Amino acid sequence: MARSRHGRWPAGLAGRALVLALAFLLATAVLGGCAAPGSSEVGGGSEQALNDNIGSEPPTLDPALMTDLTSFQIANSVLEGLTRVGPNGVEPGMAERWDISDDQLTYTFHLRDAVWQNGDPVTAHDFVYAWLRVLNPETAAPYAYQLYYIKNAEAFNAGELKDPGQVGLQALDDKTLRITLETPTPYFLSLTAFPTLMPVHKATVESNPNWAGEAATYIGNGPFKMTEWVHDSHIDLVKSDTYWDNDKVRLQRMHIVMVNEGSTAETMYANGELDSNGNLNPQDIPQLLASGEAKRSPMVSVTSVYFNTRKKPFDDPRVRKAFALALDRKAIVEQVLRGGQRPALAFVPFGIPNPVTGKDFREEGGEYFRDADVETARRLLAEAGYPEGRGFPKVTYLY
Repeated sequence: MARSRHGRWPAGLAGRALVLALAFLLATAVLGGCAAPGSSEVGGGSEQALNDNIGSEPPTLDPALMTDLTSFQIANSVLEGLTRVGPNGVEPGMAERWDISDDQLTYTFHLRDAVWQNGDPVTAHDFVYAWLRVLNPETAAPYAYQLYYIKNAEAFNAGELKDPGQVGLQALDDKTLRITLETPTPYFLSLTAFPTLMPVHKATVESNPNWAGEAATYIGNGPFKMTEWVHDSHIDLVKSDTYWDNDKVRLQRMHIVMVNEGSTAETMYANGELDSNGNLNPQDIPQLLASGEAKRSPMVSVTSVYFNTRKKPFDDPRVRKAFALALDRKAIVEQVLRGGQRPALAFVPFGIPNPVTGKDFREEGGEYFRDADVETARRLLAEAGYPEGRGFPKVTYLY
């Protein structure tokens, strides 16, 4: 069985009054420049409101467990980490300032006076609790490795180290958080804006195992508060009156629907029911781009195919390599996706700078293999015992 995983928004996000690119956060460890939550005016009425479509139900809004961009979008509205990403890069979030040691191994964050949406203060202890919870093996956090840059974090997550006090996380007091890294990590500040590293309200988490599944039990610290979550239908957010920077949040509310059918979503947009739609039919994208109804925004991400390597035929690396080589990526991006994506002939995508040279890492590294190399793929399948594909079992591809 083969499964696809992707960390990306659809190619175009159409907006009304303003064409919006609601890329609140990029997947993996890469953070892209985006407007602060709620910074775009939508509509012409006295109340600034946004009706958006995210396409599907967020699997979870627990920062320790979320891995998808649908969840990330909501998280960036209802939660805030030590930093956030704005148009010019990393900006202060819950931390109003920070100090970095000369050896770049120690980061000391000074938290501002901020509160949770129930009025409790946000403290350095909240971050220590949240990050250790991510690293706790019992949590099984998919993105726990995003904290491996922290001293002893990987060993603790692997169960090799039992004492959480030996992890490089220390709340010096309620407003001071000290982080010690394993090695210098130039992009560590960007990581502190990633949803996995956002704080959680300890009392809420420990009192209700399903705290992150309903609006009534969700306590955030971000610019918006969740007031309603009708599963597989919509999420309603309103501007939080407890957010430290709420004077700069222009939107008063957001109504976020989960319409997976592209044609339905496009009809809703055409009828004025949506201000923005991130779920476009690929065949409509060229026309929407040409008309100006959709705008394409750069996105650093990779779409991958994962194989179950414990079962035949994908337990044979020659078969997996054959599938990888036979795939015509150019045809997929040009004839199927049609959103300006680029064929991925290496795992690190375009758009990531080499910290040493400042040049694009992918441009410097080049391609690892040739796209649509059917001849080599056919040879590898023959070597694996499937000449011309004979005897190869039916494969179910999940997307």
